Amino acid sequence: MPSNLSEFKQVDLRIRTLTAILQSMHQAEPAQSTRRDVPPLLRHMATLLTCGSNKDPKAAQVVAIAGVVEERSIKALVVTQNAAAKESTPFSLKGHQIVKSNESFDAIISGPASVPLERHIVDLLALLPSCNLNDEVQVESLMTFVTMRSIRKLHARLTSDEKIWNIRVAQILTDWKPAEGDYPFEPFWVSKPVWPVNIDRMRSMMEKRGEGDSEEWLFSMKSIGIWANTLGTMLSVLESYIKEYKGFPQDLREKPMKASKRQLKKDVQEKLGEINAIVFSLYRFLTKHVLIVKKILAQKSLEAMFLHQKVDVLDGQPTGDLDEPEGDPDEPARDLDVADEMDDEHLELTPEGQETEGNRVYRYLQTIAAWQAAIEILLQPKYRAVLASISVGLVEVSGRETGLMNRDEFAAAFLARATATSDDEVEIRGILTSFTPTQFGGTIHAEASLMGLLAYFSHPDTTTGKYIDDMDADALKTLFEPVLAMATTPTIGVGKKCCWCCYKLAQLLKARQQEILLPGTHGVLYAWCPPRVGVDIQVLKIMEKELWEKLERVVAHRLAQRSFVKTHSRQSSGELQMLPARACFYELSRTKTVKSSTRGLTL
Repeated sequence: MPSNLSEFKQVDLRIRTLTAILQSMHQAEPAQSTRRDVPPLLRHMATLLTCGSNKDPKAAQVVAIAGVVEERSIKALVVTQNAAAKESTPFSLKGHQIVKSNESFDAIISGPASVPLERHIVDLLALLPSCNLNDEVQVESLMTFVTMRSIRKLHARLTSDEKIWNIRVAQILTDWKPAEGDYPFEPFWVSKPVWPVNIDRMRSMMEKRGEGDSEEWLFSMKSIGIWANTLGTMLSVLESYIKEYKGFPQDLREKPMKASKRQLKKDVQEKLGEINAIVFSLYRFLTKHVLIVKKILAQKSLEAMFLHQKVDVLDGQPTGDLDEPEGDPDEPARDLDVADEMDDEHLELTPEGQETEGNRVYRYLQTIAAWQAAIEILLQPKYRAVLASISVGLVEVSGRETGLMNRDEFAAAFLARATATSDDEVEIRGILTSFTPTQFGGTIHAEASLMGLLAYFSHPDTTTGKYIDDMDADALKTLFEPVLAMATTPTIGVGKKCCWCCYKLAQLLKARQQEILLPGTHGVLYAWCPPRVGVDIQVLKIMEKELWEKLERVVAHRLAQRSFVKTHSRQSSGELQMLPARACFYELSRTKTVKSSTRGLTL
């Protein structure tokens, strides 16, 4: 055990407390996307392993993958985030090679709906190389199987629009009609689609030419509304089918889903088939009719409907209603649990730069069809050849800290750093007390553990942090050696974007010549625990310093808000009070609304 263990524990405690407070304050930085830097195989494999929800703890664990593709094989490492614990437990790091299954394709496909992560990995390793892309029945069976395993995460993504726009995307698209001022375009002919919903209604309203397989429909300003309505109908039907799916009603959403060895009954299999058919149709809509999707989502009247209902993805407060400010700036914090970040699909759609609402809707649709996209990509010959000889190691991270700094102790530490008058001290203590949870609700994130292990085993001759007793170093080293032997920069694939802390950790490691690529960040701060290996104490001190500075800026801003409220209360009795920050935010929203209507859709 290193001599600086005591120092690490102190830094670790401060980082956990800082991030827990910043999470309860709903703090975030601008989102960044670097998904194109992540190899498709890692990105899509991470998607297929994303199969749970916060109500299904065996499958809810966030998965991160690091690997390298060789000429005829892939060496992949999988790390899973430990599930939420109710109390502090010792940390441990274990690793082992996953043994492939000898079960037949049909036997695996007819297996249980919910299994532990390792079993899910084993099933995928057997199914993907053995599935024939030219066999429609096999491909459909594989997609239905993946849909079954990911049904709860699929539902979470489908309903994430409520937290983003405060209205259902399906409803907007189903009701939308083009209006004056929308962008006109030259009509063009497209092949008649084959969808399980709305197809007869569409055909009756379309201008057509040709017959049979050669039939084409004219896409124009006259028919654009019909295409949009059909897209919305797909989403509505999909949600209704999922709700009808036996095994997904309220009784199972209210308690954790347990692994089962029972095969699904015929009626359940049929419903799964219907669900998969809709999702696959959505995927086809997005890939085969890209230009149509672009034209729909770029229309000004449609974008205006989303902007009017737009909400803050961090606190769920509508920004379209300017009648009165909502919420108390110092509302006491509730105790946040890890489940909050396990069900945060809406954060994946945090705006990127000057992104249009249409592009965000497109990304929303892509998240719903992500599993179908992953399967179609990974069944391509070049990937099937690699997957046939895949070697996967599973790294299991266990343990959790639940303690935080004492509130008075933390306030004293904050005041010792900040410049404050004696009058401010009472206000500051009140703010910090309001937003300090009673216990830590986070874990060591999967990608953070993986970054630490990559850094640890890639620099055996240098000093790297190791703050853990129970670590199977020899087994872990064996798993990581194939990846570290390659000259390319290590890359991590994750089923969704990383949090602010994980992304910051990657930047700090890069500054120390330990570059690791991540799939971007949604910029949100979570209660975050540093990894136990591979990260030098000096790196963690730099992160801690940035977190203190971030909190100081937030507290200073809240002091200014309180001062404004007091002054405004004395000067105008009975009038509407609006906090300056929120007023600025509303004005910014109005400005963005005007500007966004002139920007093109980038898909």
